[in-house]
Amino acid sequence: MSAATGAGRAERPHLSGAAAGVVVTGRDLRAVLGLASAALLLAALAGAGHTVHPVVVAAFVAAAAVVAAFPASPAPAAVCVVTVFILLSGAGEFTGWLVLVASLLHTVHVAAGLAEIIPIRARAEVGAVAPTARRWLRTQIWTLPLLIILVALLA
Repeated sequence: MSAATGAGRAERPHLSGAAAGVVVTGRDLRAVLGLASAALLLAALAGAGHTVHPVVVAAFVAAAAVVAAFPASPAPAAVCVVTVFILLSGAGEFTGWLVLVASLLHTVHVAAGLAEIIPIRARAEVGAVAPTARRWLRTQIWTLPLLIILVALLA
């Protein structure tokens, strides 16, 4: 410990000009992942035509918390598989819920990938995450109209 820092105070890391700008934290990514996971499961449940019971909502929120806490585990993949099974257990109709579920499933997939490489206490510059965000947006822009057309044709 140096005399400049004083007793009991830790030194702040020096931030370069680029790192002092807009950053994305690991906590932010996990929050996005958790919210997208919960929304994905609830949208699949509603899209399949099932009634939403409070116990099921609590279980989905708990599952989303596990996904957000452990993005490098099989939990995100399990949420995606459960979503597919929930949709298959429904009436089997192509509705607008399918478009929402497909969009959220892709969001969970991308957010889990980012959250597993950016530690929870780390900060990443927006420029480092921007290429992935652009690919995600480009995929959403191209696939959503196609899904809407598919739903319109098959409904």
